[in-house]
Amino acid sequence: MPILSIPDGGLCNRMRSIESAIALGESLRTPVVIYWRVNWQIRCRPQELFRIESLTEKVSVPVTFRIAGRLNPWRMLWLAGCRVGPLRPAAKWLAKFAAAFGRPFVLAENPEYRTAEELCKQAFGTTGEAEVWKAAARTRWIFYSGGWYGIDRSDFSRWEPVSELERRIAEECRKVGDPAHAVGIHIRRTDNEVAIRESPDELFVERMRQEIARDPDVRFYLATDSPSVKEKFSSLFGSRLTTPRGRLSRNDTEGMKQAVVELYTLSRCRYIIATWYSTFSRTAAAIGGTELEVCRKTPGETNP
Repeated sequence: MPILSIPDGGLCNRMRSIESAIALGESLRTPVVIYWRVNWQIRCRPQELFRIESLTEKVSVPVTFRIAGRLNPWRMLWLAGCRVGPLRPAAKWLAKFAAAFGRPFVLAENPEYRTAEELCKQAFGTTGEAEVWKAAARTRWIFYSGGWYGIDRSDFSRWEPVSELERRIAEECRKVGDPAHAVGIHIRRTDNEVAIRESPDELFVERMRQEIARDPDVRFYLATDSPSVKEKFSSLFGSRLTTPRGRLSRNDTEGMKQAVVELYTLSRCRYIIATWYSTFSRTAAAIGGTELEVCRKTPGETNP
């Protein structure tokens, strides 16, 4: 049976979840089926953003993308069990019930940061390749998380934006100018309360002024989901600052296209100064092999 992956969250959480599912599929030599849900988190299909062929052709196991339709009651129950503590016993009961009728599956509950080996050890009691392969062949794997599986850091080289977005990314990069003097700034706001609390504006203002003192030719590319932040930083840094004009929104296709444009433009900067508790800038840094610095009031912990 294939690995069934239903990525959760926004754009970058889904990207790293899909990368993880493919990595695990290659580790276990079993096919991978990605169910992409068009919902309030991302209201567009993956082929409107990326060349699906580049994701499915450069791997050693079959990878299939499907658009998730209406969820049946069973699947709704195990999805809820992943996210709602009191429902987890019911989700575990469901797994046992399904196994009794010859349709077993392994439910990985929020397995953030676990490696493929750890998951196999938990599910099958072994990490031996032959034993795991036999178990995987008769087991339905279901993952519902934005976590990594068996990879510490992907370069997302399989992810190729569609040609329309590549043109827009190139135009944004031209506006920023010489990449040797380009510093990307990512300030996450709106519904991310942790980012707002831990990465206030003043930390970014201080760091950007330090960059100006170090490099008089520096140019900043500001990616943010807050119009008020754009206005504030434009008034502070003037012509040194490039801010994209597109509107970021999860509620329409154009908003998600703009997110891809900003993600890849950030990735092509020399350096990225980023918000705590946001996967967007971390993914941009991984795509570009770019050094990343996180602005945070409370240092000491690893950025998730």
